[in-house]
Amino acid sequence: MSRGNRPTTTALVVLLVGSAITIATALMVRAEVRSQQRDELEQTTGEAQLLLLAVITESRSSLNVLANLPVAEPGVTDVFTATAQPLLTPTQRWIALVDTAGPAPVVLAAVGEDAAAGTPLTDARATLAERAAAAGDLVAEVRRDGGSTRLAFAMPAPDGDRVVVRESVIDPTLPVATIRGEVYGDIDLALYAGADASPELLVLKTAERVPGSGAYTTPLPVGADTWTVTSAPRDSLVGSFSQWAPWLTMISGVVVTVLVAGIVETLIRRRRYAEQLVEARTEQLEASLRDAARLEAEARDAGAAAVAANRSKSDFLSRMSHELRTPLNAVIGFAQILEIDDGLDPRQRQSVEQIRKGGAHLLDLVNEVLDIARIEAGTFVLSPEPVLASEVLGEALDLMRPIARDHRIPLRVDDANPCHVYVLADRQRVKQILLNLLSNAIKYNRVAGTVTIGCRMLDATRMQFEVTDTGPGIPPEQLDRLFQPFDRLDAQHSEVEGTGIGLALSRRLAEVMGGALDVLSSPGRGSTFSLALPLVEGPVERLLRLEPQLPGQRGGGDGPTRTIVYIEDNLPNLRLVERVIEHRGGVELVAAMQGRLGVDLVRRHQPAAVLLDLHLPDLSGELVLRELRDDPRTASIPVVILSADATVGQNQRMLAAGAHSFLTKPLDVRRLLAILDELISAADDSGSAGASTR
Repeated sequence: MSRGNRPTTTALVVLLVGSAITIATALMVRAEVRSQQRDELEQTTGEAQLLLLAVITESRSSLNVLANLPVAEPGVTDVFTATAQPLLTPTQRWIALVDTAGPAPVVLAAVGEDAAAGTPLTDARATLAERAAAAGDLVAEVRRDGGSTRLAFAMPAPDGDRVVVRESVIDPTLPVATIRGEVYGDIDLALYAGADASPELLVLKTAERVPGSGAYTTPLPVGADTWTVTSAPRDSLVGSFSQWAPWLTMISGVVVTVLVAGIVETLIRRRRYAEQLVEARTEQLEASLRDAARLEAEARDAGAAAVAANRSKSDFLSRMSHELRTPLNAVIGFAQILEIDDGLDPRQRQSVEQIRKGGAHLLDLVNEVLDIARIEAGTFVLSPEPVLASEVLGEALDLMRPIARDHRIPLRVDDANPCHVYVLADRQRVKQILLNLLSNAIKYNRVAGTVTIGCRMLDATRMQFEVTDTGPGIPPEQLDRLFQPFDRLDAQHSEVEGTGIGLALSRRLAEVMGGALDVLSSPGRGSTFSLALPLVEGPVERLLRLEPQLPGQRGGGDGPTRTIVYIEDNLPNLRLVERVIEHRGGVELVAAMQGRLGVDLVRRHQPAAVLLDLHLPDLSGELVLRELRDDPRTASIPVVILSADATVGQNQRMLAAGAHSFLTKPLDVRRLLAILDELISAADDSGSAGASTR
């Protein structure tokens, strides 16, 4: 294989990491299936135990009847004999009433073998009778008597001086017949008359071979004694789908991993090609420095080639994003369909959930790899605007508290330095970084550890979030590797799942927002990750400073009240517009912090105008605009875009898509009021829907 065709280290790392995640997920599913098998075995064995206890209880009842006969009255021997005689069977060989009050047990009455009354008992029979009298409860034993095996039970009478003994001949070498579908038919079971599974104590078995090592073992109380039950499944006790679940997980994971590795490899080769192209053009330009006209032409060609290469890379990312999500959509989609299938039992539903979670994890990996590639290609789009630090921190904490509770790690907020300041950043990306830092602080913490988060002012222009954990810390020699993609340090010694890309992406997001992400760590004491961001003036404060005297109220009175819907997820920006609307009488502002909810509110209220931010947590503003324009109920409602993205291309694209106007943040308040006056006046003149007389 030539050097140019060899896979890169990064692609190999992606392949290895993806394979490790796939194998780990498959092993988890396999362990869950085995756990299901174990639970089913325990449940079936428990049912078998109930049947065994029922048989023992029946024997106990018959012995108890004999033990309670009135022996002090004349003719007791005849009464005992007449009562015990019907209980004799080919296997029930001997039933006796024994007096244990004297120095040695003596037979008072007996039927079957050795039926002579007045005979003293010796050896094992005497020991069994004395043990029952001392225990005051049913006792039993298995003993070898010549070439046969005997099972004996002894039950004391209420006065404690008499004991009823019953002996049966058994053959534990012959398995008990079972029927498939019944309790004993699904498992191989063995019963031992003792606290351990010794072969000489075997009472019965349901197969030629008794369950061996690895069998499920449980005690069975028999009066004052404790017997032992061992069991093992004859076949799988769970459904066939559960048995295939690990393989389905493995196959889907391998397919997605190979796709991701292939895309990473292609991206790296494209980047190398672009670099080689630029280097070649540079060499040509250096060789042609003597000819100025040729130098200018070569510069134009190199610029055009770089632009073309960058555009090609952007197009490739877009296509690969679609190609990657298509198989993932099938994996996650069919897993969700299986989850809502009523035919699955709870155990099968858990296995399907593992497949869905594995697919979602791989989808997150794809998104993170593509985000890093977009940042490197210079095509990553941000929406920088004033963000209230305490607000975005609170949202991140609300999302992480359930995970912290599951790990029993308390989240503590440092109130010494409140976060009531504004930073210039992309709201969603700041929250993404904080969620990553909090997740790592929880996952890599010690047992009964804590996570503390707070804010600190660095100087008059910057502040930083600080996330501190009490985990094992990071050695100084490994700190440089911490922010390298796919490098999880000593991940082979850790059971924590991850891809090693979250911190690398978080640092690059912080840098493109004009901030920084750093770490301080002490081995054995924990780590502190800090996210520094530039400070900015709050929207309302800026409004009061630049517009101390806003235009007076207009309209109002007894006329109709017009509705305006504002779709914005940034609470400070929402408050700013609310403040501005207060100075325009006869207007009611209805707010939505999600795109889907905003579309529903526009359909319901039929407002005079819609104010729309482009970066929303669920739908992009461009998709919201498209839905409003495609719906006949909302197609004529004017939409004003309010966005921090001030690029000419974005402005022109939104206007071409049907937006009425495009205002950039920070807002020009007078311009916004003028547009609203125009739109409301037009709505009043046409008598359009959206007004309600008050």
